[in-house]
Amino acid sequence: MPGWDLHQLRHTAISVRIAHDYTEVDLKRFSGHTSLRSLERYIADNREAAKRKARAWERRQG
Repeated sequence: MPGWDLHQLRHTAISVRIAHDYTEVDLKRFSGHTSLRSLERYIADNREAAKRKARAWERRQG
């Protein structure tokens, strides 16, 4: 994909799996991470994204 590097694609793929409630074991297996600690940044990013989406939805609802 033009404009995307491998790290961005990997981050997106992991983030999508987090959003679809993959288990920690599945996430580690898919990503190749050996500990949950190394996945924490992806999980935190997804929590923040979910909060932003919720706030945007609330604003649209008035």
